[in-house]
Amino acid sequence: MSCPDWSDDIGATARGAGRRRVRGERHRAGDSGRAGAHMTAQETHMAAQETRFRILGPLEVTVGGRGITLGGPRAQGVLAALLLAEGQIVGAERLMDQVWGDSPPASGRSQVTIAVSSLRKALRTAGADPGLIETVAPGYRVRAPYLDARQAERNVGLARGESPERAATLLRETLELWRGQVLPGMDNPSLRTAADRWEELRLTVLEDWAAAELELGRHRDLVGELGVLVAEHPLRERARGQLMLALHRSGRQAEALGIYERGREILVRELGLEPGSELRETHARILRDAPAGDEPAGVARGASAGRAASPAGRAGTGERPAQLPPAASAFTGRRGELAQLGTLLDREDGDRTLPICVVYGVAGVGKTGLAVSWAHRVAGRFPDGQLFANLRGHDENAPPLRPEAVLARFLRALGVPGERIPAGIEERMALFRSLLEGRRVLVVLDNAASAAQVRPLLPGSASCCVIVTSRAPLGGLIAQNGASCVGLDVLSPEEAEELLARMVGAERIARERPAARRLGELCDRMPLALRIAAGKLMSRSTWTVASLANRLESERSRLDELRQDDLEVRGSFALSYRDLPQPARLAFRRLGLLDLPSGFAAWTVAALAEVPLLTAEKLCEQLVDAQLAQPLGQDLAGQPRYGFHDLVRLFSRERAYVEEEPDARTAAVTRTASCLLTLVEEARQREGRGPGDGIVLGDTPRWLPRPIAVDPLRDDHVAWVESERHTIVAATGLCAALGCPGPAWELAATAVFLYERRAHYDDWRVAAETALRACEEHGDRLGVAMMELCLGAMHVHQRNVREGMHHLDRAIEKFETLDHGQGLGLALRYQASLLENVGEFGACRANLDRARRLLRTAGDRLGQATALITMSHLEQHGDNADEARAVLLEAAALLLPANRTGRAIVAKRLADVCLAQDRIEEARVACEQALGLVREIEDPVGEAYVAFTLGQCHQRAGDAAEAESMLAHALDGARRLSDPLLEGRVLLSMGLADEAAEIFAGLGAHGWHARAVAERSREAAYRATHG
Repeated sequence: MSCPDWSDDIGATARGAGRRRVRGERHRAGDSGRAGAHMTAQETHMAAQETRFRILGPLEVTVGGRGITLGGPRAQGVLAALLLAEGQIVGAERLMDQVWGDSPPASGRSQVTIAVSSLRKALRTAGADPGLIETVAPGYRVRAPYLDARQAERNVGLARGESPERAATLLRETLELWRGQVLPGMDNPSLRTAADRWEELRLTVLEDWAAAELELGRHRDLVGELGVLVAEHPLRERARGQLMLALHRSGRQAEALGIYERGREILVRELGLEPGSELRETHARILRDAPAGDEPAGVARGASAGRAASPAGRAGTGERPAQLPPAASAFTGRRGELAQLGTLLDREDGDRTLPICVVYGVAGVGKTGLAVSWAHRVAGRFPDGQLFANLRGHDENAPPLRPEAVLARFLRALGVPGERIPAGIEERMALFRSLLEGRRVLVVLDNAASAAQVRPLLPGSASCCVIVTSRAPLGGLIAQNGASCVGLDVLSPEEAEELLARMVGAERIARERPAARRLGELCDRMPLALRIAAGKLMSRSTWTVASLANRLESERSRLDELRQDDLEVRGSFALSYRDLPQPARLAFRRLGLLDLPSGFAAWTVAALAEVPLLTAEKLCEQLVDAQLAQPLGQDLAGQPRYGFHDLVRLFSRERAYVEEEPDARTAAVTRTASCLLTLVEEARQREGRGPGDGIVLGDTPRWLPRPIAVDPLRDDHVAWVESERHTIVAATGLCAALGCPGPAWELAATAVFLYERRAHYDDWRVAAETALRACEEHGDRLGVAMMELCLGAMHVHQRNVREGMHHLDRAIEKFETLDHGQGLGLALRYQASLLENVGEFGACRANLDRARRLLRTAGDRLGQATALITMSHLEQHGDNADEARAVLLEAAALLLPANRTGRAIVAKRLADVCLAQDRIEEARVACEQALGLVREIEDPVGEAYVAFTLGQCHQRAGDAAEAESMLAHALDGARRLSDPLLEGRVLLSMGLADEAAEIFAGLGAHGWHARAVAERSREAAYRATHG
């Protein structure tokens, strides 16, 4: 755990400083200041969800529906350029080009950084997540939760799979996203070129909308709007063809021909080109006075309408089955999935493969509803009939249907008398395919168990279409039969609210919108659960939406509440669980014992089920195949991660408490925590922190799955711990709740190496406070001492003097009582850092001398090195630069070669000492070395501090451009890390004394405030003298 603070600040009053007694001596500090504020992960997520960016018109950002002030043209230009990049990284050079064009100012790079910082500040002030604007080498990018341009593009894709009526409505809504010219007033050519793409999309949307309207026969209403479009954009041949078609259908043939002739003249005069083939064909048909609806492909949407219908009654039977069940009432959302299904009908001429699509997903997610709804929408494209069968792949009361039985039903529906149906399955398949040859029949196979059950039911003719629903994607159909697949997840929050409104009534939901949103989340936004909830509300008129949400709030009874008549969420999951092999059932229910917000990896299953890692990977895939777990993609370390929907998680936990003995549950959880502790400890050691160095260890057993066929930490041990950051906090809490404080506090302490590097202060605090309460409750005295030290160390990093002193005093007292020399030495070292910050240099030196003796006796090399680094501050403060340099070199000798964090801090401190001696070049070289190290290990805290010192080196060397670049980088880092003291110091170095003074005053950093005020006075005096 022991790592020195990056700060090189000596004697500056820090936050929370005040009069207090340090053990054995009296100390006085400055006035109290404010504590740093940090958004929780949940608050950050909520804020990000409410943040909307708009570029289809004047640049606009809203948070919770309220517009925010974005600053001047520079900041707006930077944000516009980032949004136009659509989530891609934009380098500083490109940003300068898009904001200033060919004439960027000399300070352009610095101004870009300041603009980004001011935009983040504006987001933070408005309650949004400033991290939406990310710093990613070699520049920046925006993670926009909502961007109107992206929504417009998505809508265009969705419309192509919709009916003409729905497409027209969707495209008209899309056109309303444009609020005028895209980014008016931003006239830089580079930026304008990027913006013009969205102007072009608006015209395309307008043409697509016109095509849908033409298909619906609304040609008379289109003439005026298309006339304006063609007048403004005379070279757009598609729009001109649509106008000709609208005029022709309106009985205005001569005008239609005139529109063509004027267009041809313009094309020849301005481009030297004749009209394209589509426009010429439209012209020719009008000349022939062809039927008004017989337009060429591409002018209207009919281009992808599919093959012509075959006459009914082919293959010797006049039967036209119509077996589709009623479409689900209040069917909502699923636009993207409907568009995917629509691609089945957009096929190249001559394609002889049977179109098949598998709709798969967890029980209750709405697979059947989607398939049947889509089937009804396209039934007219299959005039020879629609066949439907429930294959009972997951049925509690009956086994799956055999394919031969389904074939018999289908043959009867197609008009084959019972006595003529063959006995054998091969003969039935042959007859079924013969009857469907050349006919356009839609086959819907619901609730399939496997590809083997489906394959005999496939027609042989490519003129048919097959939709299959299943809980698994049926990879055999994909591999052997060329099926496509559509995976269904839960509804979006907006879709869940819309479903409730359609079923319960829009007015009732509108009156209780916050409660309705909460109800949607408690139902996991799962259609089956939402329909059950809606049914309860409709059948109980005295219930409010809030009262039902309150009934669902308890996780213990939620599944009991989500039941009505023969509909039950629990039962739908139970069928999938029943069909799992026993080892997968064990893994599934034990996963329910954990609450893992970022999902789980295979090692978690290995520990819970006590199986080898490779076996655990297979179990994870079995859960995915059963649609009880969802793949979440790869994490930072390259591990596949999986997750549960909330209702599935509740079912999983319920099975664990029903089927597992208490001792088995506790053993599974503690074994998982032990495995996690073992892996985090290994990652810490790979960071160059020796076993037991800088940390106090307990007696928690270590555990790893055997045999270890692959390295569980993958190639990047820090990325692995970062990926499991939320798992660490969750496991700490669960062990504490089970009365197992040992694994809880050791996990919290071991993970500190990540928390301090990445500034994960919320996780640090939650884990340590949770473990501390458990240790106090169960009398774990060593754990109490270590968690007090852990919390004290956190406050040292955050410069919270009062809170840090409180916890470190307690840690010192506990370690002294336990006669634990190493723990006492570490606590004294951290307390020395706080004493240095408040200017108590004598007490600081006394602490350090005692800490070094104790840590030397304990053999803690890392602890000794950090004490020496802190000692170097004192020597430098006392103008003993040579001694400061000597102790830093002594510290470097104690560090292990792999400890890049420690080596970077030593190099940065050597730069500070060299600067104090005016050895500028040596300082720069040391800083460059430190910067390389912090970038290697992706340490944003270290990078901000090193960039600040390197900027000062360039300032002292007279290199203004490099100084400005580095200081701007440090300023950006300080603001991202919410380190106001560093922010103020950077601003002061940049000559922005007014802004720096304001920050220092708010912090109560009196020494720095005095410097800023003095600098401001010098600037004022200079201006008064020199004009």
